Amino acid sequence: MDCSLGAQHPVKRSSREELVGAPHSAERVQTVRRLAVEGLSDREIGGQLGLSKAAVEKIRRNHSIPPGKTIAVAPEVLNTIRLMASEGASDSEIGRAVGMSKAAVWGVRKRHDIQKADVHYASSRTNKKVIRPRQQHVHGTPSMYNSGCRCDDCRAANAERIRGLRARRRERLKTGEAEIEHGLSAYNNWGCRCEVCTLANSQACREYWRNGAERLKARGAAYREAHQERIKKMQQEWRDEHREHVRESNNQRLRDYQRETIDQAAKHYQEWTSAELEVISRTDISVKEMAFLLGRTWNAVQKQRQKMRDAERGKEPQARPSAVHTHGLGGYGRGCRCETCAEAKRQYRQGHEEKVKSATVPGARNARKEWTGPELEVAARDDLSVTEIARRLGRTYAAVSVIRHKIRHDPKTINFAGIAEGKPAQDDSESTDPPK
Repeated sequence: MDCSLGAQHPVKRSSREELVGAPHSAERVQTVRRLAVEGLSDREIGGQLGLSKAAVEKIRRNHSIPPGKTIAVAPEVLNTIRLMASEGASDSEIGRAVGMSKAAVWGVRKRHDIQKADVHYASSRTNKKVIRPRQQHVHGTPSMYNSGCRCDDCRAANAERIRGLRARRRERLKTGEAEIEHGLSAYNNWGCRCEVCTLANSQACREYWRNGAERLKARGAAYREAHQERIKKMQQEWRDEHREHVRESNNQRLRDYQRETIDQAAKHYQEWTSAELEVISRTDISVKEMAFLLGRTWNAVQKQRQKMRDAERGKEPQARPSAVHTHGLGGYGRGCRCETCAEAKRQYRQGHEEKVKSATVPGARNARKEWTGPELEVAARDDLSVTEIARRLGRTYAAVSVIRHKIRHDPKTINFAGIAEGKPAQDDSESTDPPK
């Protein structure tokens, strides 16, 4: 249905309505209890707290607070009220009979739990009353929810009723049987998603979160603290029911961390320095951020942190069983130098070097250009790896390796670079020692 730009938007509720509709805090309930003990009526309590009489009465009913001022009723009058109510008389009729107002009779019935009989008029001509027994409310029904019950069954029944009501309204809206006023009410109750209704809902949500963000946070924290055991039990039950899903999700998350950090890791199988150990002992950054900062993989940082925790607790590191020995790259790292382990190490180094070389090719803006004196000075530094020099100078990995070899052995290149003859210029492809 087309919406006009002149459609009325929902009007913001007044402060009094916000107080009535807002959840009552423990401090407000205690204030109502104290004033009721002092003898104030519901109307007087509401005047002091800025609430209506009905709101104060609802607080007392939900928290079992007795009324402050009560009307003394004689036993014979109380018996008359009970008898006439059982016969189906209205509060006005009972009031005229006993000399009380309608509101006073209603208050007496509520205080003494006097229920009126349901009256059915058999015929509109004769106006004859037929008294039916009062139907008792049953849990799990919308009527019990409207009576004030908030158990799980009543909540579910009321939610199902609301869903059905909204579905019927949407069907009427689609067929054009209903005429609605576009705005927040049409968005929530009729399911209209036109521009006017969507804009009204967005404005209401922004205003709600802007005004009640702190209140909602405090309410959520109070609820979690009050129902801590229940929340833990529900979480544990869900994990037990979906154990395979939880395990697979955790493993997939760890694999993603390792895959994201392995490409930038340039310090495989290198000893940990004191500066690196100081970094991984920090608690203000995550393990993933530590891996990116140190040029390590996520698994390497996680295992080293576990070793540090075990050392702080005085726990002896678990020795690998001597009977289990697998040849390959892992066996080479454990000290085996057989032909299989050596070949695995050579293949790993070749693959790693090819990966590093290919990583510096896209940024080689100075490829095939002559080397200048400042560039040779940077290339001769032994505190930088070949990859770092290549990225800094805009050269390829192979070009930096060749020039470092010339600096090490060619006197002309040494003099042109302005460094002392015989100064070591190590290649990080030939050494696995960490940079100093």
